[in-house]
Parts: sequence; C-alpha cells; structure tokens
Amino acid sequence: MQSIGPSPVVIHRKDLEAIAKTWEETSVSLKTEPEADSRLGWVIEMWGYAIAAAKIGLRHQEFADFQVEPGALSTSSQLRGFPLRYWIVRALPRTHTLSVLLLLLTPSVRAPLRQFHYTYQFEYMLDGSPCQPWTIGEYSLDKRHFSDQYPTYPLPEPPPKANPAAFYLLHTFNDAMGNISAWPARQPTDGKRPTQTLYGRRRLDWFSRHANGFATELRTMPLVKKLAGSRWTCKGERGERQLALSAEGNAEGLAQHSSRGRWGTMNDPTLEPACPVYSCIFIDVGGGYGGNAYEARFDQAEPPTLTIMRHPGLEEEWKCQMR
Repeated sequence: MQSIGPSPVVIHRKDLEAIAKTWEETSVSLKTEPEADSRLGWVIEMWGYAIAAAKIGLRHQEFADFQVEPGALSTSSQLRGFPLRYWIVRALPRTHTLSVLLLLLTPSVRAPLRQFHYTYQFEYMLDGSPCQPWTIGEYSLDKRHFSDQYPTYPLPEPPPKANPAAFYLLHTFNDAMGNISAWPARQPTDGKRPTQTLYGRRRLDWFSRHANGFATELRTMPLVKKLAGSRWTCKGERGERQLALSAEGNAEGLAQHSSRGRWGTMNDPTLEPACPVYSCIFIDVGGGYGGNAYEARFDQAEPPTLTIMRHPGLEEEWKCQMR
C-alpha cells in the first residue's frame, strides 16, 4: 500500500470516479470500527483513500518535493532551498494518477512552488523562539483563529527571527487580501491603533488554563512572577474597586458584581507605547472580550502601580496601587 494520503493528489477525473465509491465505503467502515477509529483518528479518511487505491489497483507516482508543509518547528532540512526547491509543472501525459508532480528537466516547463500545504501553526515568542506543540505564541499565525472572522488586512509581520516560511505565508495572505477590493476587514488608516489579529491570542481563556499557558508564563516571565498573588486598590471615575491577581492565573474584581476571569502576559508590539512589551498584562473579568476586558501597564514605583486600560481602545479607566 502506498503512502499517498491523498494530501495532496492530482488525479484524472476517470480515476477519481473509479475510486470514489470504494474510498467512501472503506472510510465509513474504518470509522465505524472502534479500534480503527481510535488508532487512526482524524486522518481516517486519508487511510481510507490509500486502502481503496490498493484495492482497485490505482497506482500513484510519488515525489518528495511536490509541496511544502512547514510550521514554526520546521527543520532546517525541510526549509533548505525554500521556496524554490519545491516545484509544479505543466500537464504530463496521462499514464497514471499523479500524487506528486515530477520536476522535469526542461527549464521551460518548470515554475516556482505554488503548493503550500498550510496546516501547522506559526507560533513564536517575540524573540523569534518557536513554541512547542499546543502552545499559542506571542505571535500566532494560525488559520484556526479565523474560523468565525475575517483576518484583518494587512496582517502584521512575524518576529524578525521567524523562519522564511512564516514570512512567505504571511505575505501570501496579505497579497491575496490586498487584491480583493471589497475585503471586509482592514486595518484603520486614520492613525488609530492597529487591530489585534496575530498578537495577543495568548489571552484566550482555554489556552490560559492549558499547561503551556499561564503556568509557563509564571515559570518563564519576570513580570508574571512579580505580579502573581498580588492585590490592588483601584480608583477611577466609577469609584474605588479591588483587584486580585492569583498565582493560578485567576483575576477577580474591578466589576461591581462578583466577577472572575483570567490574567496573564500581554506582549503585543501594536499596543506600544501605551502598553509596552514586557511591561503589560491582560485582565479579563466577567466575560473575556465583553465589557470587562483590559490591558494593564505595570510601573515599578513605590508603591508599584497598574494603569488599567479598556480593550481595545486603551482608554485609561483605573489607577491601582499594590496593597
């Protein structure tokens, strides 16, 4: 049985018609068999295709460099020669299905890569360090963030030390959005602060509670260590409120009613100078990005102070002193 996927496959219509029914039946059979479903997981229909192709005798040509499938953790060998190492070519004679197209020796028929299999995330800290799996970086280029919203054109650049595939993908996104005149989400052009789209995703509640979320920040980030377990008295136009930032990442206070949310680091260059990198945290109480989402700038004074600003406009609402 060939390792063919089919991710991706270039296939003639008659071959697709020949395999379609067997592919469907095989995939459904695997999915409804508990052991197969447990072991094969979300790639089960890919296995269904490979098995179906073997069943009906449909052979594929395989070539290693038809596509690239990079992410922040891509190895140097995968990225060597990127992107010109990967090629597509004009149509070949119909001898059999092509799983990957051959780089022909005739220069006139070859062209640079246009097969970028985008599935892995580009998760980076601001210093360009790639993040480990199941981590949201301080910079986070991930299609999953845009399941229910349009990305905002233009998306911000990756950290300078990110790998070349991150820049390639980012520029591809921006080129595409920039050439759609009616693209519905664009950065403001009137001098207002850019819309956060790739920075600041670490504040997502589910991620904050993940082992790679607040617990990692507490271990690695000096500001989070300093503020963990602190209590504050805050004063603003709406009177005086209390704020507690727990060592588990919980935030309580600020709202009139009983409120509890999350806090953590907010290293987002688009928030400067109001909220400088490595001097800023987020505080979300009472519903995340609803009415009680804030950024807060820490000032090492005596006593230490927090200037709390409403998200996303950064209007100052509270001045807090450590108790």
